Amino acid sequence: MSAYYADFEKQMGLAVRHGATVRSLSHDGSVFTVELTTGETLDALTIINATGTWTNPFWPVYPGIQNFAGPQVHTATYAAPEQFAGQRVLVVGGGASATQFIVQLRAAGIDTLWSTRRAPDWREVGNDPEWGVAVEREVNERTRAGLPPKSVVGTTGLILSDSMKTGINSGALVSRGQISCLGAQSVRFADGTQEKIDAILWATGFRHAHRHLRGLKLHTKDGGIRVLEDSVSAADVPGLYFVGYGASASTIGATRAGRKAALAAVRRLRTVAATAHSSGPESTDRRETASA
Repeated sequence: MSAYYADFEKQMGLAVRHGATVRSLSHDGSVFTVELTTGETLDALTIINATGTWTNPFWPVYPGIQNFAGPQVHTATYAAPEQFAGQRVLVVGGGASATQFIVQLRAAGIDTLWSTRRAPDWREVGNDPEWGVAVEREVNERTRAGLPPKSVVGTTGLILSDSMKTGINSGALVSRGQISCLGAQSVRFADGTQEKIDAILWATGFRHAHRHLRGLKLHTKDGGIRVLEDSVSAADVPGLYFVGYGASASTIGATRAGRKAALAAVRRLRTVAATAHSSGPESTDRRETASA
């Protein structure tokens, strides 16, 4: 994958800053200023924020977690079942990734327990062609209203496929409920039962990586970012577009949103260029420099 992107970058002549994290982003009403951790400052007329969630895994905190002696792995750094060979693994999380990891670990002969905060929300979708459209509509309605996106499973539920049914029937995909506390090599559940465990796989999801956007004051009192009808344009800062936020926080959604955001950015650049040209040479020079 990295070789593919490197080749694309070379063929397209893209000026990618490698190893540079965006420290902050500001906007003076017309131009964005991007400060990088390398000390470099960039000016731009449009920004496509495609930071998604992958760099911001969520680690929950439970009583006794600091005393747990075994390995703790988040799905962000999960590599293969061999990481847990010979261990009894507690998988924590109510989303699809948790169920998929349990199935994979069990297939590799690894004993697992499953913990969720609430009862798993299994849903039979079948061949309903409108299901995905309805899910995307619900997410877009929340982002347009400035509400924070719900977790993926909170919107879609857990799809009850044949493999999931097999897992339920075998007992592998039956949740033990919420964690009450952790010991050095044990977990106690909310129902009072206790089990010995050797390792924990946190399939607890991710949060949006938007810390660098704090200076723009985009978040509403409800904690979300308002996005326009197109699902990519920031409602309160023209020229800022999101890919990987809300309905586009998925592989398919991000692909569509990426195209939307790119086209929207091009349209805005053309509009700004036309306005600058009509305003005179001094304005044109400044805006073209900022765009570069």
